[in-house]
Amino acid sequence: MEISYTYKGKRVVRTGPDTWEQMSAQQYIATIRAINIIEQEPEKTWALPVILLGIPLREYFGMSMAQRHVLIGYFHHLSEFNDLPKDWMLPSIQVGWQKWHGPNKRLTDLIFAEFMFAESMLERYYSKHDEWELDRFISILYRPKSWFGKRHDFNNKLVDERAKQLTKLDKATKTAILLNYQGWKKHLKKLYKYAFQEAKQGEKAQKSNWLEQATRLAEHRQSELTTIKNTSFYEVMSNINLRMKDFEWAKSQLPQNNK
Repeated sequence: MEISYTYKGKRVVRTGPDTWEQMSAQQYIATIRAINIIEQEPEKTWALPVILLGIPLREYFGMSMAQRHVLIGYFHHLSEFNDLPKDWMLPSIQVGWQKWHGPNKRLTDLIFAEFMFAESMLERYYSKHDEWELDRFISILYRPKSWFGKRHDFNNKLVDERAKQLTKLDKATKTAILLNYQGWKKHLKKLYKYAFQEAKQGEKAQKSNWLEQATRLAEHRQSELTTIKNTSFYEVMSNINLRMKDFEWAKSQLPQNNK
């Protein structure tokens, strides 16, 4: 997005993101922090054009009120949280002295067990509105690295231990991680539309049970189920999506009952 305005008689042209997905990682977290503050102090909406257009404070406050109002108006739509980023924006987070590392930009290093447990924690968070469940969700995605620079493997038995430390993580960072996950998952629903399909009219809606899906994929063999849990998320999801697609096709070939 290109925006122009007049400052001290000269035309100034600045460019900035029009959507969440277009933001850099620095703009993304800074905007989340600003919106959290604006919720309590609406007069601080001035921060958004400064962050997203890189306008120096002296220049911004040297403008007329009308000019500032126009600039703020360009970013009102961000509070609707549409077009959230599908790429992972926060590669690491700081919790006290400890630095924890999340998935890579495309989340190609995610295994199916991580996704399965993350979905379970989020479902509890949405139903109970308990921040502890959000902390557990974040502790699944973020882990320390070893001395050799490799992120620790996922271990669900360590989730609660890490979550206790995440109670110290600031609200803006927690919100940024949650919104990023929502943006990524929206992308997944387009990529794997059969695995994430909604209930059709007249059918009973069912929540996705990813453990059940994995169990079916493993044909109820425990050793195979363990392998699937530790397999790349994208590989497993592609298989689930293909099976669901085949199932939908087979269902469409059945004779329709005449009412």
